[in-house]
Amino acid sequence: MTVIGIDFGTANAMVGYFDGEAPRIIPNEWGAELTPTIVNVAPAGEVTVGAVAKTRSVLAPAATATAFKPFLGSSKRYVLRGETFTPTELTALVLKSLRVNAERYLGEPVSEAVLSVPTFFDNRQRAALIDAARLAGLTVLRLIGEATAATMADTPQVTNIERILVLDMGADHFTVSLVQRTDGAAQVVRQAVANHLGGDDFTHALVADFAAQQHLTAIDGTLYRQLFDQMEDVKKGDHADTVLINAGDREESYQSDNANLNRVFQPLLAAMRAPLTSVLQGAGVALTDLDQVVLAGAGAQLPAVRAQAAKLCRCLPVVDQTPGDRVVLGLATAAGAPVLYRQLCEMALLPISAHSFGTQATQETANGVVDDFFVPLVNRGDTLPTQALCTFTLDPEEHTTSVPVFLGEHQHTRDDAFLGELAIPNAAAARQVSVRFAYDDQLNLAVAISNDTTQEVATRVFVLDRDATNDLEQARAKNRLAAFAVPSRAEAENQLILTQLERLSQESSGPVRDRFVAERLHFLQLLTKHNLDAINRARTEFADFIRDVQSEYIL
Repeated sequence: MTVIGIDFGTANAMVGYFDGEAPRIIPNEWGAELTPTIVNVAPAGEVTVGAVAKTRSVLAPAATATAFKPFLGSSKRYVLRGETFTPTELTALVLKSLRVNAERYLGEPVSEAVLSVPTFFDNRQRAALIDAARLAGLTVLRLIGEATAATMADTPQVTNIERILVLDMGADHFTVSLVQRTDGAAQVVRQAVANHLGGDDFTHALVADFAAQQHLTAIDGTLYRQLFDQMEDVKKGDHADTVLINAGDREESYQSDNANLNRVFQPLLAAMRAPLTSVLQGAGVALTDLDQVVLAGAGAQLPAVRAQAAKLCRCLPVVDQTPGDRVVLGLATAAGAPVLYRQLCEMALLPISAHSFGTQATQETANGVVDDFFVPLVNRGDTLPTQALCTFTLDPEEHTTSVPVFLGEHQHTRDDAFLGELAIPNAAAARQVSVRFAYDDQLNLAVAISNDTTQEVATRVFVLDRDATNDLEQARAKNRLAAFAVPSRAEAENQLILTQLERLSQESSGPVRDRFVAERLHFLQLLTKHNLDAINRARTEFADFIRDVQSEYIL
């Protein structure tokens, strides 16, 4: 039986296997390497994952769960059309679709896997990932750190490559790791994590630049997703100097030449230096001491990121042919060599925080006052134990100061996990309150607030190293996973066509909208009549239909 390797990322997942000669990537039902780690619930209660869920997210962002991987093992819950899901359950739904697709591709049952895991994931998160795999029908033979897996994509048996610097840019963070390989042991001796420095952040920067140029001050979730999807394509840098961007019922031009992209990306590119410097200086290693520099992660495929990595590493030979594939190829190599993953010794580095922890504050922005602004005091990647102190201005009209505590990486606390709160009474003369967070290597978060004027102090300890799910949630998850049927390629393609037509009809107007509505109704009628020949013909002609409409109406 084939053992598969799964690189489960925050934004996308990939699956690979070893065919006896080399690691190979298993394409999904669309022939693509990447499967979006997204779950959507349709109005009728139907659960979809992957590409169909991503398309549906434009129509119903509130019924869609994204970026749930960092919340594995936490108390964070997602309510999609009235149904509550845990991060573990959402992960299991995606993993099940990956397993079933791998079985269809390989033509045999698949029940065992090697999975990647961020080095900074704590025991609680790792256990939740293993639980998710079990719910999906997979036994996890080994969890391998992403940095270690990236170094295994190229001839892991070579022993003269001992000191490797891994630059891994995922969807929402940039991780720099120094990996030492000695006698089969792989040790991450130093690591630094830069939050909000991932592939998605480059896309967000382009959306913000476009919005500023067009004076768009009020952007709802649907419009933002529309702009984000278009800028995902623009950021690759393989377009003409100018592209047309659809913004609701408007169409505006945007400069997509390298000069403009580099201008927008410059603050993010400059931020890549800090974690690199931190790792090298912390380990007492010079660039000339390195045997290899490896680029990994989908974000590292951007030409601007590759160029900046080469610049920072002073033109060292950077292994960057397929950075987005490196982790899954390393996992596939390990999956095909039981001796390799059984003997592999990953030594732990100093414990670091797997999450950011903070509180909530009010902040004025260009778009108005934001009352749920997340203020992190402990950052993801901080070495443990750690503590931080922050001073906040009090609202004179409030009689009590409440300090809510959140876990997460989002800028708005509504998207993060609420852990609890503590409070102290205000005094008439008081103007400020001090808030201290202390997080230790036993995953205990101690929060204290103090009023220097009144000497009032309140404290609370949040113990995070425990299972965040109860028996009822676990039973519900098992039932849902058992009931979740991964659609065949034909069924998934039908879902995608209907969803795309619905989205296009909502984004257009007039005769263009009428064409999309009529085509969707026609396709629904074919599905109702179960006319397989006509359905297959309609699927084949769908791309031509879209192209004809675009040509006729210049979408």
